Amino acid sequence: MATEAQITANQKNALKGGPKTVEGKLIASRNSTKHGLLAQHVLIKSERAQDLEAFRQAIYIDLSPIGAMEELLTEKATSAAWRLQRLAKVECAIFNGDNTLYATKGPHDAFDGANEQLHTLMRYEANLEKAFYRALHELQRLQGMRLGQPVMAPIAIELNIEGSKGSEAMNFN
Repeated sequence: MATEAQITANQKNALKGGPKTVEGKLIASRNSTKHGLLAQHVLIKSERAQDLEAFRQAIYIDLSPIGAMEELLTEKATSAAWRLQRLAKVECAIFNGDNTLYATKGPHDAFDGANEQLHTLMRYEANLEKAFYRALHELQRLQGMRLGQPVMAPIAIELNIEGSKGSEAMNFN
């Protein structure tokens, strides 16, 4: 347990360190970004703002949102789609990180050592795809209603398949 003197010294030292400016704090807030799939900000250090803006503009042209709600859903779809593209790059980096992946092993062993990372990526991909399609389908519903088309209520079926050794359970929510 820390003594009173240590606690006081730690508190004094904490006041000395860290960024002071708003710009410095923004930079520091992104220090722990590893792959960027769950980043709070859509754009990460290794990406160019003009690439994101061109991507965003292309999606806006395709989806033609009108009004704040449609624009919000278009932004959600754009963010998820951008992150899905990033995910593909992360997946390539996992495989490219080991230059001997196929040189010393057969293709059937390609996933050795990367299983956990790939499993995590698959979970991220599923969540991002779900977010993308949810935003896209809700946008399409709103646009249909705006155009006076008959629109069905959203249908959501979530399928969870949990596997364990020798048995699989299916949950329909």
